[in-house]
Amino acid sequence: MFDGVFPMLPTVFSGGDVDFPAISRLVDDALAQGVDGLAIMGLAAEVRCLSPEERSQVVEAAVRAVGGRCPTLVGVSADDTPTACRLAAEAASFGADLLMVAPPAVAGLTADQQVEHFTAVASAARGAMIMLQDAPNELGVMLQPETIIRIVERAPNVRYAKLEGHNTGQAVSDLLATDVGRHLTFFGGTGGLHYLDLLDAGVTGVIPAFEAPAVFREITRRYRMGDREGARALHLKLMPFLVFKAQSLPLSVLAVKEVLAARGIIGSAHARIAPPLRSWSRKIALRHAEAAGLLSVRTGSQ
Repeated sequence: MFDGVFPMLPTVFSGGDVDFPAISRLVDDALAQGVDGLAIMGLAAEVRCLSPEERSQVVEAAVRAVGGRCPTLVGVSADDTPTACRLAAEAASFGADLLMVAPPAVAGLTADQQVEHFTAVASAARGAMIMLQDAPNELGVMLQPETIIRIVERAPNVRYAKLEGHNTGQAVSDLLATDVGRHLTFFGGTGGLHYLDLLDAGVTGVIPAFEAPAVFREITRRYRMGDREGARALHLKLMPFLVFKAQSLPLSVLAVKEVLAARGIIGSAHARIAPPLRSWSRKIALRHAEAAGLLSVRTGSQ
């Protein structure tokens, strides 16, 4: 069973192109911070801003950079079933351990159509485990609990779920109370903003952004040891930065890249999802990051 902290690898750009050498630096930095796994090609990785060729190249390069040192989770979501199936088969061939799939961001799809989509992608995954992702705030479509149950009943390799909808903790708690839901392992998302509440609800891991892997690892450790107050104290220290970047996906992507650039892990905070942060926003993002101790992190990769 996969659990723990799987930070989402950002896609770094240099001169407008993907900065592939940065992938190895980021992977080494995350592993030096003790992550339990690495997530690749989610929404926070600007996946919807990449060409199909770039997407494949980044996944292959990231899995190769990990080199089996930790489990890899690869997002294979797409707005049509054939593309998602191709991405799933490709990621599995690269050696991904776990594949994350969101519903197509297409208005008007019925529950039956969503079930057929997930069942097809799960079948194309060559035996790799599947994580369902529900991200209605970003994609404009929602997976209802009843639909999730039907998917799990149809596809035996769907064994994980990352819920990022409304009142996520309640949704996790409700699903864990069902016979089917008890076969699922739940991860938190939304950048780790609600992680402590979600741990209380029953998640066993989190997919945060890339600014604080070691902190989320320590929050998880303390919680598992029964030190909820210690975990809460660490989470509260992160909260101003987490709340600031949670205002929108583009702001989150840019703020995290500013932190990584300030640490010297990446050479540029450039993103495709939005223009660079303006001076006031950059100042506030880095002020919150510094107060949380995120700019002083030093690892063996630096």
